[in-house]
Amino acid sequence: MRWDIINHYIRDRNFSHYLEIGIGQGVNWNRIECSTKVGVDPSEKAKEIVPDIEQMTSDHFFLANNDKFDIIFIDGLHHADQLLRDVRNSLRILNQNGVIICHDLLPDIEETQLVPRQSKRWTGDCWKAWAYLRSTDPNLKMFIYDIDHGVGVIERGQQNLIDCSNLDWDWFVKNRGQLNIRSYDPNVLQMCDFGT
Repeated sequence: MRWDIINHYIRDRNFSHYLEIGIGQGVNWNRIECSTKVGVDPSEKAKEIVPDIEQMTSDHFFLANNDKFDIIFIDGLHHADQLLRDVRNSLRILNQNGVIICHDLLPDIEETQLVPRQSKRWTGDCWKAWAYLRSTDPNLKMFIYDIDHGVGVIERGQQNLIDCSNLDWDWFVKNRGQLNIRSYDPNVLQMCDFGT
């Protein structure tokens, strides 16, 4: 699951500063093993579950924040434009060897990715932000583990850009492989082998 991937990076790279955008029910938050954890979520319910989080939107947090982080997990508002802003803001405060993890990048059916939300299980259209970054930013390394509705990994580096002009469900069905998807094996997490 996503927390296994996050904890693997924390252990493997001796990360000590973790940021989580979107706490929700605290399912992921409570499983993360890192010495310094900062959580951000605007909802009162999340604040009740994890009292010491920053109760604000991610946009407000990034404006006010002066800290740097080793690893940032983004699972906030599942809209492509918000994920794109969160990734770009995260890159500004990410330590040199840092990693960004994004959730909900592989919707299984069209209904789960519709915005506004129309289904119980909802990934939103986060995959569109991912495709956009794969098509416009050559200075990143990106791939998605095909697990837990898609767990994406972003680092600074280099990647070959893909061509994506009309990001609709048909494009996703025909071209999802271009998002750089790989299978997940918890015993063999290839953290440095990104491909293109």
